[in-house]
Amino acid sequence: MVRKHFISASMLSLLILVSGCTSLSLSDDWIEQRRHIIDKQMSDITGAINSKSFAFLTEDNPCRERDIYCDDLSTVGLAMILDFPLDMPCMLKPRFSTEYGTVFYNGEKLVSGASEIYCSLNQDALLRIEGASGKTEYHSLSFVPYSNLPVIEITVDGGAGLDSRNDWLDATMITRGMGQLPDSKDSVRVRYMRMSDNAPKMSFKLESLHDLPLMGMKSNRRWCFLANFEDRTQLRSSVAFEMGRLAGGLEWTPSSRYANLTVNGRYQGLYQITEQICIDEDRIDIDETDAYILNMDRSYSELWKFRSKTNRWYVNMVSPTGDDCDYSKLLYIKSFINSLEDNLESGAYGDVYDSIDVRSFVDYGLIQSLTSNNGLCDQKSVYSYKKNGGRLYAGPLWNFEYGSFNNDSLELFTEFHWYRYLKDNLEFCSQIRTRWAELKPAVESRIYACIDSLACVVAPAVHASENLYPYGMYAPSYQNDDDGLSFEDAVTRLKTFIGLRIDWMDKEINSVK
Repeated sequence: MVRKHFISASMLSLLILVSGCTSLSLSDDWIEQRRHIIDKQMSDITGAINSKSFAFLTEDNPCRERDIYCDDLSTVGLAMILDFPLDMPCMLKPRFSTEYGTVFYNGEKLVSGASEIYCSLNQDALLRIEGASGKTEYHSLSFVPYSNLPVIEITVDGGAGLDSRNDWLDATMITRGMGQLPDSKDSVRVRYMRMSDNAPKMSFKLESLHDLPLMGMKSNRRWCFLANFEDRTQLRSSVAFEMGRLAGGLEWTPSSRYANLTVNGRYQGLYQITEQICIDEDRIDIDETDAYILNMDRSYSELWKFRSKTNRWYVNMVSPTGDDCDYSKLLYIKSFINSLEDNLESGAYGDVYDSIDVRSFVDYGLIQSLTSNNGLCDQKSVYSYKKNGGRLYAGPLWNFEYGSFNNDSLELFTEFHWYRYLKDNLEFCSQIRTRWAELKPAVESRIYACIDSLACVVAPAVHASENLYPYGMYAPSYQNDDDGLSFEDAVTRLKTFIGLRIDWMDKEINSVK
């Protein structure tokens, strides 16, 4: 038997979206008293006299497999989460209860349990609730498609959007495991990520108040929600991460999972939830004392940053930062990087090898070339970290959303960054050939099955949300070369490119001297 429930929030909200009416200031005691009264009344729909509910019930829609509920009516957006396959668009009859009076759907007056409305996955509808007192409340109604993926609902305090570039916003996160993971509810804060510039679908960071095993990954407070707006396949970063794990020379590569996302009750599409790059025993496992995480990225967006002396790289200090950093630490790491560049330029390779972990640099370069990522040549998300009193390590891998798996003319990694100095050293070139001979068969034997598995996971959500944004889920202005392809054809192209790139790298690496 399917459990039927309706959760009210309108009488508990301190801020109600109204037309021509200001917010009411209510005492905490009054709110708590009303909460107990309403909870008692909400045992079923017939008792919901003083509150709102909205659902599509099988008794009104007998051709539907199960009831569809809106679990949170406190937000401007109302997300109807489908936990079964439903062919859409379709006509459905809603059942609702409201304290105000009259409900309109896209301008048409509704009769509860009788009026049919047009429902579509890719088009929000407007609900208007009018009361005799002149109050009017507006909601957008959207559907979260069924796709066998968990659903994460984020509600930002006050209904603010995620486009604030400088401020952390307090929010509540509900994870609905959809039978695969336990449901959970957590207090979090969210912040826009720069990699989303000018995209209607934005990436953002999320921090919880305590460690949590988000989507079944190892517990932590810090996470990234990647929009992958420019990636037609939605798989580029996942595939690159898997290659990094196969390489073995990178100490840590982020794990990630996929989920459908709503923000403030509005469906946002498919997101890749990823471990954020940070110092932690389950991530970059180094002693925080006098340890550094650096990001060479031309955005030059961190608070503590500098330009390297010889190559003028844009060096951003990811950690330490804020109150954990001071000018002396900036001067130290700046001196370290400048000294490394001096030794590279002068060919003092003994001193260079005392300063870097060679294997991590070799494997990092191989993955950058295998994915044809433009990060090294464009200075985009080139990460490294330095252990306390120790060497500089390359990695972790990051940001393959666009400009990867597409450019078969991009030169070998030895032409970019510090590698253009290292390629003049015989020992380094020998390690390139040795590591490639080990990496190539691992990639060939495992990466194609990995891509097929990931494609099966994301395909239903990709198809259900392809028309969610004005420009689709990809931006034709970027250079991924799969803009006009179907999802399936884009995935096939991805696998074909990897095969061709492997053959190309065989020839290039064998000619490295």
